[in-house]
Amino acid sequence: MDVPRMHLSASPRLQWLGLTSLLFLACGGPEIDLPHFNDMESAPVPIQNAAKAVVRIRTAFASGTGAFISANGLLLTNNHVLGVPVCPVEGCYLQIARDYQKGIDYRSPITVFARPVAVDVGLDMAIVQLYTSAPLFAGGETVSSPDFLLFHPQDAASLIGTHVTIVGHPKGHLKKWTDGVVVGADGSWFTSTVFILPGDSGSPVLDDGGQIVGLIHRSPEGQDLITSRDVNVSSIGTASAPIVDKMQAPLPASMISLTAPTTPERVVENNAVYLNAHARTVNVGMSSDPLAPTVAILTLLEQACDVGLTRMDFASPGDLSLALSPCYSAMTWIDCRPSQSAAPSYFPVCPDQNAAAAWSTRFREINQRWLAMNGTLDLTAISFAQAQLQLTQIDGVAVGASVLTQELASTHALLDFRLANYLVAFNVLTYANADVASYVQSYRSALHYELQAQYIANAVAWMFSNQALSKDKALAIWAQLHADPNVDIGAKLQIEEYEYWRGAY
Repeated sequence: MDVPRMHLSASPRLQWLGLTSLLFLACGGPEIDLPHFNDMESAPVPIQNAAKAVVRIRTAFASGTGAFISANGLLLTNNHVLGVPVCPVEGCYLQIARDYQKGIDYRSPITVFARPVAVDVGLDMAIVQLYTSAPLFAGGETVSSPDFLLFHPQDAASLIGTHVTIVGHPKGHLKKWTDGVVVGADGSWFTSTVFILPGDSGSPVLDDGGQIVGLIHRSPEGQDLITSRDVNVSSIGTASAPIVDKMQAPLPASMISLTAPTTPERVVENNAVYLNAHARTVNVGMSSDPLAPTVAILTLLEQACDVGLTRMDFASPGDLSLALSPCYSAMTWIDCRPSQSAAPSYFPVCPDQNAAAAWSTRFREINQRWLAMNGTLDLTAISFAQAQLQLTQIDGVAVGASVLTQELASTHALLDFRLANYLVAFNVLTYANADVASYVQSYRSALHYELQAQYIANAVAWMFSNQALSKDKALAIWAQLHADPNVDIGAKLQIEEYEYWRGAY
């Protein structure tokens, strides 16, 4: 992972990015307005009002967007955000953030319990009932949602030519709006010219009155979308009428039950479902007896990780990543340090001392596999993963710094902003006779620094968090990066979020 969390508990291979509007003068050409996102305070009034019902969703492994569709906590989002691959039939825990946007004071996210009510894989739709901190039978109450959206049922074909607006959390960051026109239909799906990014998954598609006419799903990716004038952006969504039709349908058989017997392979493949549900053990036998012996899920990940590490016949880097995926999943399951999050959506596992030592060795071996493949360091495996095995935050920083510097000493990796991001996270401020903090602050002297702008912004955040950089200096560097026309929109939304956290807005 290249973008660690601010409290030293990063999940592997996940990047939390961001964006904002970008307008620049093309070199030697006319002024062009590239696809961009807008702050909520600039939206038409009906959209601003509708946006109050939109929330950011975070689960153990990902971020998305959802919208309340009732006053008592019914939430609409995508299947791939809170459906079959994420939440079991019995329900799961997630974190929601309301009004997470520029212009509104920061409020801590809350952890809620979500029980699936309607899920349709083909429509990529999930409706869940939210409860306060626990399911109803355990004393939870339905979440109050006085701001909620109404449906305007439309089929995909009837939406062609309609102006629509999407309100969501691109890359999981501050709430934004963007608009466009529906230009095509295929069954229940429609295509629009609206610009979205990952994190917008589950966003409501609104008509000009602020009613739901669809549910966003995905956007295309690729540099082949760049034209001589602009970028050919589009997005795919589900029309509202099919969603309304499926709201009373039974849950699909593909949804996982925590009590049903299963196999080790299926548990490893779907371990995110169990982690989101706070399940630590599972019945992997053929017996349906609820009292049948269970196995710890971390043990199953351990066994699958060891199988991957024994292989030496990898056909490609992708093959290596797939073989080690149980090891990377375990990095999210494991954390022995007290959480610094105000409202964690899940609660990791802390292995005993002997098991922790074995995991430390595995994480080092992961790094060795990448070194053997192409000389690449797996920086997360030798820093954050090691830190998460320690009992305190202080010990985590110390051990993470120690293992990181040991591995770097044997590889002599070149200092760049990606590496600097990890070094300053662990208070390692000198590397290869260079002052890492000074290197980051003088980023403009580096060749094409804009290609690593996100790492620069993150490194500044770490230095500020660790008191190696003043607030004023951090804000000044972020502002400088944000104003730079060469810096990508992904890095800019990350910067906006840092500024938001630090009270700049």
